[in-house]
Amino acid sequence: GWQVTAIEPNTALRENIPQHHNINTLSDTLPLLQSTPAQTPYKLILVSAVWMHLNPAEQTQALQRLQKLLSPQGLLIITWLKFKL
Repeated sequence: GWQVTAIEPNTALRENIPQHHNINTLSDTLPLLQSTPAQTPYKLILVSAVWMHLNPAEQTQALQRLQKLLSPQGLLIITWLKFKL
């Protein structure tokens, strides 16, 4: 019953997101998420496989924007993959 907004800047990847009636896809990027509407606060925000690509200043910007998008009782989950090659 969740309404999902999938945000992906890469057109090819975005086009591979399953097209279901409850998934809205947007082209947008952190840290600003300028195209992401904030009218209805999100109950859950999952930031996956992107955080480690932001520098500290961009992470601060992103956190400020995500805070505005998140409902007061919402949950923010950030996955942080850091590895050495």
